[in-house]
Amino acid sequence: MKSFRYSALLSMVATYLLIFIGGLVRVSGAGLGCPDWPKCFGRWIPPTSMDQLPSHIDPGQFNITLAWIEYGNRLVGVTVGLLIVLTAIFAIRYYRSHPRILWPSLFTAVLVAFQGWLGGVVVTSELHPYIVSAHLILAIATALLLLYVLLQSYYAESEAMVAELIYPAAARNWIVGLGALTFIQIILGTQVRGRLEDISAVYPLASDLQWLSHVGVVMDAHLIVGVLVALFTAFVAYGVIRLSDKSAVLVKQAVWLLVALVAAQILGGILFISYGLPAIVQLFHLWISTIFLGVLLVVYSVVSHARELPARFQKSVGRVIVAGLVLAALLTTGGFAVIKEAELSRTDLPVLGQLPEFTLRQADGSNYALNDLKGLVSVLDFASTGSPDANGMKIELYDLYQRYAHSDLLGFVTIVKPTEASPVDLGAYTDSLQLTDNRWIVATGPKDTTDVLYREVFRLADRDDVAGTNGFVLIDRMGRIRGFYRYDSDSDITRLNRDIASLARIPR
Repeated sequence: MKSFRYSALLSMVATYLLIFIGGLVRVSGAGLGCPDWPKCFGRWIPPTSMDQLPSHIDPGQFNITLAWIEYGNRLVGVTVGLLIVLTAIFAIRYYRSHPRILWPSLFTAVLVAFQGWLGGVVVTSELHPYIVSAHLILAIATALLLLYVLLQSYYAESEAMVAELIYPAAARNWIVGLGALTFIQIILGTQVRGRLEDISAVYPLASDLQWLSHVGVVMDAHLIVGVLVALFTAFVAYGVIRLSDKSAVLVKQAVWLLVALVAAQILGGILFISYGLPAIVQLFHLWISTIFLGVLLVVYSVVSHARELPARFQKSVGRVIVAGLVLAALLTTGGFAVIKEAELSRTDLPVLGQLPEFTLRQADGSNYALNDLKGLVSVLDFASTGSPDANGMKIELYDLYQRYAHSDLLGFVTIVKPTEASPVDLGAYTDSLQLTDNRWIVATGPKDTTDVLYREVFRLADRDDVAGTNGFVLIDRMGRIRGFYRYDSDSDITRLNRDIASLARIPR
């Protein structure tokens, strides 16, 4: 029987750890670090370099840091699955006559197998918010089932124990109500997260606080239910301690832990409203909610049985709390490190070269030089009125311009190359763009000046297919070239949007 308890305990702890790691994958943006399932870039072990990528994989999808973060999540998931299957085997061996232990253990094994399949759906759906939310909810259910069978196994040892504790008649209903309200709060939290991801896709360069301001009614509901959870927790704490004739030591400890967890959640909410969306706070905000439900289940179990757990279990509670605090400190440190590495992996674009000095002319006759471009992340292109690709590229660039209309962090620069057959009319070209602000600069110059600038820029490209009016050039705030992208390549445009967000959201 000890084998079952140790297995159930280890499975439960590992499941909570997996929930934490899953949240870490999401806040670090590594959910599609491995774009296929069950392999990662077509391999059972992720590639460590571009050379190891299969020929059918787009190199623009590969980020070694994000790939290994997601792969680590999968490895932990497999380990948890094996532990839960082992727990089910022990349940069959030792508790065949205890249906409250046997059937939940078997159901948990079935549930974890379904979770493995759903993990693949999460990837193939490209992180559809509802599927991600379902994946999380089932993980929470798995952890609670494991905790339930663990508690039942302890009570199975003391079935003859006389009930000595007296709680208010409605105490169990209070606890169930608080659990239901907490579960609703978690669902609302996943909806807020989904809305934030949708909003960030539409307004990728807006600030975190601007994203929060666009969430709408679901955010208001999340805040209201959060306040209700805090008030109801205080009421339950008063009811099961002050209104009981005799309360279990474990109940008192668990109730105070519930109060501490609620206080931590309130602090997290204040940080969100004041400072935006710090990734590490997002991570713990969700994880604490799942721990809250687990502690609440412990309270419900003790109140329902109206007796203490075995003495040796209660003696270990203090050690469990200390171990939990140590684990939280380690996870915080590790979470910070992983999130930082993920951020660096997205912003660590190569510096391909420096734009040469130039002086061009705008439609109003004013000069435009390299120093005017610096200070702003910019998308640069060369246009030629005589090129058959010019119109298609201009349309694609205009779509980018409209996509980032909400932000002043990104600029656009079009250098029109004159030809002998097609002289440049900057006024007409600018009017055709229907520009409403000065975020898009259109300039030209003598043919030899623009030709030299064009050659100097594209000689730095490692791809011949992006040269001329086929390619966009991404420029950082210091006038350095950070990437080349074809306008008619979906993968290039996806990569360009990702790289724009990486560069433009770096604090000035």
